[in-house]
Amino acid sequence: MVFASSLLLALAPLPALPGGAPSGEDWLRLDRELDTLATSIAPQTEPGVRVGGLIRSSFDLSSDDIFAPSAGTDLGGFHVQDVIFWMEGSVGNMDLRISMDGASNTAWPPTDPSSGIGDFEVQDAYGRWNLNEQFRVYMGQFKCPVLMSSQVWNGNLLFIDRTRLGQMFDVYQAGTAATFDTERLHFKLAVQNGADGVADEFGIVARGEFKLGAGAKEYEGAYGTDGGTNATIGAAYFNDGSQDTGGTEMGTAIAVDGYAQLGHISLHAEIVDMDEELAGHMGLTGGTEDAMPFSATAGFLLPAETIELALRYQDMDDDVGTTAIGGGVNYYSHGHAAKWQFNVSQLDDDNDDGMIIQLGLAVGV
Repeated sequence: MVFASSLLLALAPLPALPGGAPSGEDWLRLDRELDTLATSIAPQTEPGVRVGGLIRSSFDLSSDDIFAPSAGTDLGGFHVQDVIFWMEGSVGNMDLRISMDGASNTAWPPTDPSSGIGDFEVQDAYGRWNLNEQFRVYMGQFKCPVLMSSQVWNGNLLFIDRTRLGQMFDVYQAGTAATFDTERLHFKLAVQNGADGVADEFGIVARGEFKLGAGAKEYEGAYGTDGGTNATIGAAYFNDGSQDTGGTEMGTAIAVDGYAQLGHISLHAEIVDMDEELAGHMGLTGGTEDAMPFSATAGFLLPAETIELALRYQDMDDDVGTTAIGGGVNYYSHGHAAKWQFNVSQLDDDNDDGMIIQLGLAVGV
């Protein structure tokens, strides 16, 4: 297209005033004519299938107190968080998405050596019917849509690892969902198989969001913002009637979260009120008490917009008083598509404490 436009510019006659010099208005008219001509001769193609991939890996060091199986021994090594292939396409008013990941990263602490490359597993596998600009219906397999921190694309994270709450709800299940969107509001109702798979109980999520400006839930941090104020505030209700071998239901939760981008400053906070059953299944209280874990994250994008600083605090409200505070620096070579990340995290509970140092690289196409 650049070559064609240059050729047209060279061949096109220049408009001129009687005095011989072209005016600014004449140049603008010429630009419009060239754009129209270039568009008319350009090949016209329908949107087709899009494919892509993402690899995230890191080198991790941790102190000896963090992992009980390795007590007294510092751990260090390479870790792969994601090896993702995805495909999207459209047929009329229907869309599809398929994604597979050959690595897992759900352990806590996140550098647990049991988490890493394994067999490829299907994640997204759904079709979507776009009734109109407001209503959409999904069927297939997709993420449980409780928290924004679990929904953000793996390559758009501010830290190498999601928040612990984001990890807990980073779960793909088969089901159906309906969404309704306006300029400011988003509603989603999802019915999925739940923890017991195809047994007779279901997991149900109802979520609503309010958007300020362009919204701020597609990525973490302030990189790529328009410089204005953008925010998304959400609330969700979760219930999974699945029962374990002891007959205890998976449980219920109410979640509130928000992302905000204020120029070069970013903020994120989330809190989940879990009943005692869900808190027990999530490994927080042993099923004897409810729990209200939360996290808060802040970031600052330096004026050159290639370096971003971040700070995060997490409180698990569990039986042993687990907290984590972490700091990070991102270097954006090509935005979130290609970036280096450096994180330092301090974990503390009533029994142990320890530090994790991570250097990560994320590349997605």
